[in-house]
Amino acid sequence: MTINIKGQAEKRRGRLVIDLLAISWHYFIMSFKHWPIIVLLAGSLSFFSCNHVNGWATGFKLVDGWGYILHTSDSGQTWARQGSATQLDGIVISDVSAINPQTALACGYRFDPLTNEALSPVIAKTIDGGMTWQFQNLPGSFEGIALHEIKAVDQNVVWACGDHGLILRTVNGGITWDDRSYPSQEAFFGGIAAADRNRAVAGGLLVQSSLVLVVRTEDGGFTWAAPTSKPDDWDAVIEVAWIPNSSTVWAVGNAPPQRGGLGGPALVSKDNGATWEHKLERLALSHTNAVFPWNEDIVWVGADRGNVRYTLNGGTTWESPFIPKNLWIGGISAISTTELWMAGFTEGGREGCIIHSIDGGANWEVQPAPSSEPLWRISMAKWYNSPN
Repeated sequence: MTINIKGQAEKRRGRLVIDLLAISWHYFIMSFKHWPIIVLLAGSLSFFSCNHVNGWATGFKLVDGWGYILHTSDSGQTWARQGSATQLDGIVISDVSAINPQTALACGYRFDPLTNEALSPVIAKTIDGGMTWQFQNLPGSFEGIALHEIKAVDQNVVWACGDHGLILRTVNGGITWDDRSYPSQEAFFGGIAAADRNRAVAGGLLVQSSLVLVVRTEDGGFTWAAPTSKPDDWDAVIEVAWIPNSSTVWAVGNAPPQRGGLGGPALVSKDNGATWEHKLERLALSHTNAVFPWNEDIVWVGADRGNVRYTLNGGTTWESPFIPKNLWIGGISAISTTELWMAGFTEGGREGCIIHSIDGGANWEVQPAPSSEPLWRISMAKWYNSPN
């Protein structure tokens, strides 16, 4: 049952919560002398925050010799490390993508501490909230290759990308994986996003020439094409994000080395990655590491040195909330237009941090992490469906 009264209604565990004129209204059905009575109980005038949000955050290095992945089941009030030294020995976890509170996929690589290089890529999946992780059977050994980002479209379709042009796709929830790699060993992909099993965009750079590389597919990765139009000063791409049920893709990154390696902009494509335009100019002295578009209007961007921006009108204007300048933001995840998290670390990578907002990013609170290790990506999932 769905009711819209100048607001949005969501069914949550047998009750209905209606956001009516910024008030949380709780809907119950009672009976009096066999007549049904609808009772609306008004909550507070503040933004609604659910305290049953599950999610994961990852680091980008080994901690005590094994992969670092954190989990919360209470909206980030507490975080606990998952996995074990036996299961994740020598495995760096680069990214995680939550599908629902019980199901998530993580990617990364086996790491050789002697050579400081990747040995082979890994993808792991949990279906029990992270209590156990099962490694996926990949369609090749891919020696010396790391995976850097993984994005789940739904329970069946998932894409991942990494070094040497490696792009992987599953359309059956990880039972089998397809090699959909871009045909260049020089290609480094830091970000990937997809609308479905056919449409995807991957971004990174060509390592030897330090030139930006953005490619798109509309046939499930059998062929990849460059954009037909893009800004001349485009940069190395770190993350790509697709607005669900649309043709709109956002991308952020860094300036290439010949321009100092800092100050990447945010760009948007409205046609599945075919053409691109600037929407947020370079943030001074900052790598732009993360982007999360909720819809065509609301988008959040995170960067180094506390540079966080958000827009409520598709990038026409941007707001700049106060974030401590010693925070480096690496990942963003939202569960509504008002509630979101960012993960990262303090300057120099000395300490991990997770920050939380319940008013769309205008104000933030720091959430406690179980250790001081740096964090990079974050992915949250509610116990009811959300659009992202």
